[in-house]
Amino acid sequence: EEVDTNADRQPDFKRFYEDGETRREDQDKDFDGRFELVTHFDEGKPLRSEEDLDGDGDADVAVQYQDGRKTLQTEDRNLDGSVDVVTHFGDDDKPARIEEDSDGDGRRETTSFLEKGVLTRTERDRDGDGKADVVVTYSKGEMVRTEQDDDFDGLFEKRVAAGKGGAQRQEVDQNADGKTDLWITLGADGEVSRQEEDRDFDGKPDRISSYEGGTLRQLREDSKLQGCFDLEERYDGKGELTRQQVDEDGNCKIDLWSGLEGGKVKWQARDQSGSGRADVLTRYNGSGTATIQEVVGEGKRRPDKKLFINPDGSIRSQCVDPDGDGAFDIRYRIEGGVVSEGLV
Repeated sequence: EEVDTNADRQPDFKRFYEDGETRREDQDKDFDGRFELVTHFDEGKPLRSEEDLDGDGDADVAVQYQDGRKTLQTEDRNLDGSVDVVTHFGDDDKPARIEEDSDGDGRRETTSFLEKGVLTRTERDRDGDGKADVVVTYSKGEMVRTEQDDDFDGLFEKRVAAGKGGAQRQEVDQNADGKTDLWITLGADGEVSRQEEDRDFDGKPDRISSYEGGTLRQLREDSKLQGCFDLEERYDGKGELTRQQVDEDGNCKIDLWSGLEGGKVKWQARDQSGSGRADVLTRYNGSGTATIQEVVGEGKRRPDKKLFINPDGSIRSQCVDPDGDGAFDIRYRIEGGVVSEGLV
């Protein structure tokens, strides 16, 4: 049987029969006079088809069928004579697994898994050892997680999870011990918004940085690696340090609070008694020199001593609240370290 579908007086479709059943169909899809697609049948159902895309006489696309359904398709996409893509089909006639040679080296290093024709996972073997070193997971056709083994030791050192609106969370194993020690969160703009680092590889972050617009805004750190955060810093929109809290004695309690402006300390509050509350407050001038210091006595809730400090660090006067009523009742003038005058 021959059919001329484009009315050019040349047959572009042929069907061959045997015992009344279709055995083969030849098709000239591009009407160039060459039948590039050949389909074989068995009991009236397709069995195998071959398509020659470049006219060299070799099949570039071959499809196998079972009970009339596609089961396997091979493709030579770059027309170099070797198969680049192998597609396995499920019972629903939709691709279930695709193996691909994406770099043209003759090795199909990328495998994609699909459910009902929708991509769910891809695996890539970059070093040819037979094990996947890049795994990408998809949900509803969109990438949600990537895992990478960049040193090809069989362990995934880097993991990237996609969040809402294009955000990402990356997990990195920096020392290749199989445990994550660096967590990076990126916003939809691709800028880092948060970074957590485990520097002693005990499984817990000991340095946490928060960013806005690519600028550091907050830092928390276990600088002594003793299991508690002993340093916290806050930064303004320009990345300049404005607040700092420090655990100086290593007891896992903050005992020094500082306020800064233009890189210079403006005030400091210190817990000298270990009560958990600041009992010494020092104020500084624009050059970073201490000018006033207030001290809260033991058992008191408000300052009962106030010192006025000279530029050289010496005390020039002192105010005292002996009865704890909140009013400084006595003021001493000091010269050369000696009280020269007391005012009541």
